[in-house]
Amino acid sequence: MAIVHKPVMIGVEVAYPPVMDSEQKPSEKRFQTRAFV
Repeated sequence: MAIVHKPVMIGVEVAYPPVMDSEQKPSEKRFQTRAFV
């Protein structure tokens, strides 16, 4: 369970936090966030 919990948290954190990424690729960020959630 720990192995499954770790990657999920990392994926969400990596796909969420960067504002620069959102400014450069807002469409991609939105798509990734929706796919992850």
